[in-house]
Amino acid sequence: MIDFAKTIKDLRHSFDLTQKELAEKLGFSTHIICNWESKRSNPSIDDLVKVADFFQVSVDYLLEREDDFGNKICATSFQQLPAEEIDVLTKYRKLTEFERKAIIMQLTALSDKK
Repeated sequence: MIDFAKTIKDLRHSFDLTQKELAEKLGFSTHIICNWESKRSNPSIDDLVKVADFFQVSVDYLLEREDDFGNKICATSFQQLPAEEIDVLTKYRKLTEFERKAIIMQLTALSDKK
């Protein structure tokens, strides 16, 4: 089952944002973010796209249809990752595109050595 409320709350926390700060950055009222996180309402398609663009994730990711790397997943697979991997993914999401590319290059170099 899709849990957009948990996904947006987790993303917001990973960026160290309050509901008010996220609402301001997206141009929404705090009430909207609060309603999403408490499952009282769901975003429109346009709002999903706006949230996805802000967090630099896909709409499929927000809807728990893919992981950070574009792989299709079931809703529970991310939750089954070890805590250390979740921590790495959370930190990865905070990086700029340039920093992400640098990390990928380093990982590729390390894996090629083996």
